[in-house]
Amino acid sequence: MFDLIDGLLPSGVHALTTQELVQMFCFNPHRLDLYSEGLRPIVRELSEKNIKDLFIDGSFVEQAKLYPNDIDAFFEISLQGFRAAFPENTFNDWHRGAKRDFNVDIFVCLMGVPGPIEDGKKFQTEQEYWHFKFGHTREMKPKGMVRLTAIDIIQTEAAHD
Repeated sequence: MFDLIDGLLPSGVHALTTQELVQMFCFNPHRLDLYSEGLRPIVRELSEKNIKDLFIDGSFVEQAKLYPNDIDAFFEISLQGFRAAFPENTFNDWHRGAKRDFNVDIFVCLMGVPGPIEDGKKFQTEQEYWHFKFGHTREMKPKGMVRLTAIDIIQTEAAHD
C-alpha cells in the first residue's frame, strides 16, 4: 500500500480492493459499521444499476477523524446511463435515502457534461470538477481519493458467505 501524509492519502486516485479499504480505514467498530452497513449496500444497489466504480473521499478515507459522520462518494456515468439508472428524476430521492438510511453522501458526475464555475474557477467538465473537489481539503491542500470497484465488494461478500 502507501503511507498517509498527515492522515491524508497522497494526491491522486487510488484503486483499492475491499480488503485494502477495510485494513486501512475500518480501524474501529464505528468505521467498520459505516462500511458494512452503509457503503456495501449502496455499492450493491449501484451495481444493479450498472454503475461499477465509486470514488470515496472525506473523513472516512482520512485517519485524522476517528468517528466520521458519513462516507462521501461520487460515481461517474453518462447522461444516457444516468437516465436509465434513475428514471423520472428519482436520483434526488435516492440520494436523500442513501444519506439518511446508510450514512453515504453520494453525488453523480455526468460524463461529457460541462462543469460549473465555483469560487471563480471554471471547470471544463463535471469530471474535472469532482476530481478537483474530492482531490483537495477545504483548505485546498491536495489529497487523494479511493476508487472502489463494485465487483470487488460483491466478490468479497460471496467468498465470505
